[in-house]
Amino acid sequence: MDKDKLMKAIEVTSKRLTDYNDIYLNNEPAVRSQIIDPILTSLGWNIEDPSEVMPEDKNEEGSADYCLINNKEKLLFIEAKNLSQDVEAYKNISQLAKYAVSKGVEFGLLSNGKKWLLLRTYEKNTNLADRKLWVVDILDEEIEKVVLRLKNISKENIN
Repeated sequence: MDKDKLMKAIEVTSKRLTDYNDIYLNNEPAVRSQIIDPILTSLGWNIEDPSEVMPEDKNEEGSADYCLINNKEKLLFIEAKNLSQDVEAYKNISQLAKYAVSKGVEFGLLSNGKKWLLLRTYEKNTNLADRKLWVVDILDEEIEKVVLRLKNISKENIN
């Protein structure tokens, strides 16, 4: 993973979130294509290759917006929300956990473009709130902290 590429993607998407806030408030497809996709790309994922990034991965619980795959193994589901959605809300975390658990995927990520939350989808004797591994806000936190968190889901680090 190229740290400079990630920093540049964070800077560009931060500017978009600030300059076009109204667009992202109620437009999840814009969040996905203009915020999440560039960050995933900067993390080494080929978003156009379904062997790496499967969009709309369907299962009996619905469909996750993205599934990150390495060596044919599903590693991480990503659920995107528009900017008006709170990624820490129970209903959003629960939705992601259901998708991931139904496919045996241990980790999930929620993002509204601004906030990114990594979740362990199942852990015995814990509730959903206890399974949050980290939350980072790309507008309100130091870029070094954002980079540190997001690089955990880079293609080279995800395993």
